[in-house]
Formats: sequence, C-alpha cells, structure tokens
Amino acid sequence: MVNLQLEANPRTIRLWSLNKASTEENHEVFNIMMQETITLILAVAGVLAAAGCLWASWNAHRSALTAQEVARHAEKIERRGLLRELIVTAHRVIAESSQMALLVEDLKAEYRVLASFSGQSGGSRERLLLQRAESKQKELSSLREEAQTLVEQRAELFNASEEELTQALLKFDGFLVQVLRIKDTVEREIAAVAGDNRLQRGRHLKALSFSR
Repeated sequence: MVNLQLEANPRTIRLWSLNKASTEENHEVFNIMMQETITLILAVAGVLAAAGCLWASWNAHRSALTAQEVARHAEKIERRGLLRELIVTAHRVIAESSQMALLVEDLKAEYRVLASFSGQSGGSRERLLLQRAESKQKELSSLREEAQTLVEQRAELFNASEEELTQALLKFDGFLVQVLRIKDTVEREIAAVAGDNRLQRGRHLKALSFSR
C-alpha cells in the first residue's frame, strides 16, 4: 500500500510539472499577444494622430484660402463701388458744366439789356462784362472735357487699383465742387443784373408816362 503511494508521487510530480510548464507557456503567449496588441494600438494611434494633423493642416489651409477669397471679393466690391461713384460724379460734372453754358448766355443777355438801358450799348463796359461772363464758361470747359474723356474710357478703369480709383474720385469731387461754386456765382449775378434791369425798365416806363 505504501509502495503504491510512493510510485504515484513521481507521476503526480510530472503532471504538476507539465501543468506548470503549460501555464508558464500560456502566460508567455499572453504577454506576447498583449505586447503586440499594445504595439498595434500605438501604431493606430500614431496613424490617427498623423491623420488629425493632416486634417487640421488642410482645414487651416482651406481657411486661409477662404479668408483670401473673402478679402478679394470685398476688395472687388469696394472697387466697383468706387468706380460707380467716379462715373456718376463725372456725369454730374458734364451735366452741370453744360447747364453753365446756358446760364452764361442768360447773363450775357442781361448785361446787354443793362447796357442798353444805361446808354452804353456796344461800349467798353459792356464788352468787359461779356468777356468776364465768357471766361467763367471757359474755366469749366477743360473740366467738362476731362470728365467726358473719363466716361468714354471708363472700360480702362476696370483694372485700376482701389488707390487709383480713390484718387480719381477725389479729383472729380473737386471738379464738381468747383463747377457748382461757379454756377452759384453766375446764378447770383444773373439775379442781381436782372434786378437792376427791372429797376431801369421801371424808371424808363415811368419817364415815358410822364412825357405823355
């Protein structure tokens, strides 16, 4: 009975040894699998991080392009607005200058009537007044011609820079102010001379009524 137990012990020991070896082998395999899994996870994380950086870089580049496009679009709109204002101002210079020609003729007519009432028709004073009236028209003729040239060549302004359009607009704004100032002066002068003519006509009619 004792001998059987003694003989069984080596077998048991061998089985235990085999189980232990198998457990260690399984543990080693598990460790290897875990290391491979961790390596794979780290590799995937690296790929995802690289993809994230690439995506962020692409978004930043796209945002930069979008900002540039917005800036260019805004500049284009600004340039169109300046060009439109410039053309409108040039047309106003032409219109106001053309109207000045009619006002000057009215002023000359009033001066002739005044000279007739004062008995100086054809005299040096009448000629001086007529020349002064004509000089106002000549002063504006160069401005009108420059405005007409700009309107006729406006297609060339499409490629002008914003700064160039701004400078041109400031220039023609100055022209318009000058035209309106001279126009106002002529209108006031017409009103004054016409008033004098009415007084002279009234006196003349009064003198005729007394002479009868």
